[in-house]
Amino acid sequence: MRSAGKIMVDAMNLMGYDALTMGRMDLTIGYQAVLERQSEADFAFLSANIVYLDNLEPVFEPYTIIERDGHRIGIIGFSEPETIQSPGFREETTWVDPNTIVADLVAEVSEQADVIVVLSHLGIENDHTLAQIAPDINVIIGGLTRKLMPEPEREGNTLIIQVGYRGEWVNKLDVTFDSLRQPATVTTTLLTLDDKYIEDKQMVDMMAEYELQYPSPTPMPTRTLTPTPAAEG
Repeated sequence: MRSAGKIMVDAMNLMGYDALTMGRMDLTIGYQAVLERQSEADFAFLSANIVYLDNLEPVFEPYTIIERDGHRIGIIGFSEPETIQSPGFREETTWVDPNTIVADLVAEVSEQADVIVVLSHLGIENDHTLAQIAPDINVIIGGLTRKLMPEPEREGNTLIIQVGYRGEWVNKLDVTFDSLRQPATVTTTLLTLDDKYIEDKQMVDMMAEYELQYPSPTPMPTRTLTPTPAAEG
């Protein structure tokens, strides 16, 4: 028996996530289960381009605004077309090409936020296209192509970055912006999640409890990860 994503939501709540962009694998548990997980999450489920067939309204929040140290950060989510093939979604929803809505959406969010971040599950090439269409995007944090990028790529003044997959690495991106909201300084710190990091007791205890409820048929293999600039996740 599986937890239908509850383990992931509880773990992300514990880690203090701000937002999640919905991808194909997130929706495979089915429409009703996804809505249940959304109600349990302390963070936003985002997708500006998964919409209901009957009224074209977004199924999830298209964006969220958070505040950090007096600065407003707008976070927009975009999903890949395969997301709507999941149970319940294929009957009720349709996919909108992000390229057709990103400019208007960024303009809307720009009126409410000092910095605009896009969480994209579209792939690195499409991330560059988004930045070309909507150059006011400050940062795109991408997925799908699972590329490990120790340093962000730039498309105009937009920073584009990915960090592999399955939580194997964490990348800390520090950016300062000038008065025109263009990046002034950019530094990254790529962390390989290896044995030198002490396990979090709360997380260990929670996972142990879940392991009793949903025992794994076979243990996950362990391996040493050595990231390289050209590595694919």
